[in-house]
Amino acid sequence: MNTTPVETLGLGKPLVLSSFVFLTNVATGIYTEQYWYACLFCGLFLTSMIFHSTNDPYAKSVDQMVIFLIFLYGSYRLSRKSTPENRVQRSVIVGTFLVTVFLYYYGYTTNQYCYSPDKYVADVYHSALQCVASMGHHMIMFM
Repeated sequence: MNTTPVETLGLGKPLVLSSFVFLTNVATGIYTEQYWYACLFCGLFLTSMIFHSTNDPYAKSVDQMVIFLIFLYGSYRLSRKSTPENRVQRSVIVGTFLVTVFLYYYGYTTNQYCYSPDKYVADVYHSALQCVASMGHHMIMFM
């Protein structure tokens, strides 16, 4: 069986491709000299690529651990940078978090969005979730 490099690397899978959005967070982390953020998002890029190309349950667990670490670090950074002057920006950031929770957990409980039985629909929503989460963390880094 002949496979192309694109097939071998899983680059034909939408969630593998959408994982590249996390490299923008790596670049922003480096640009803003927030190297922990850059390292965490580099890890998320790698674990997302591996998980979404293999669907390995162990890779999923590692991916979820990295996501949780990013959530903790992002929450910490947001709390440290919060001032009365950036109230609107904080509200938008919290909104991005709530959208990701809604798409993932509400979708899980109702079999919709990221957990739609239609794989294409699920992948589109999961890709949107990745983009929204990425945007929220960009906003934290630029606060």
